[in-house]
Amino acid sequence: MARQQLFAAETVDRVKVDGRHNSAMDHNFVSAFVLLLLVLDPFGSLPIFISVLKGVPPGQAPRGGAARGRYRVCVLLAFMFTGQGFLRLMHLSERSLEVAGGVILLIIAIRMIFASGGEFTPPTASASR
Repeated sequence: MARQQLFAAETVDRVKVDGRHNSAMDHNFVSAFVLLLLVLDPFGSLPIFISVLKGVPPGQAPRGGAARGRYRVCVLLAFMFTGQGFLRLMHLSERSLEVAGGVILLIIAIRMIFASGGEFTPPTASASR
């Protein structure tokens, strides 16, 4: 009985919410769009973009920016649609990719915390003698 009620509640959730059709695709598209927006970070990269374009003639700047933006979006959309196939081809699970990303972020954080103000250069064999 409880199982039937749970199934009925899920069906009602997916079929209509506030009189319109609601599906998992709507949720996936919105979450993918938000993720792409966060990854692209248009407002965070704006100061860098402006400083790089100081020496560019005014007519070329918008075309170059739009071309780079289209390129970024195309690459991200390509991986959004073909990412699962790529992971299967490389015999990787999503979990292993998450762990690898976490390790990379940890390394970046440790380097930021223990930075000495200059670029880290590993000691050479001749310098240790």
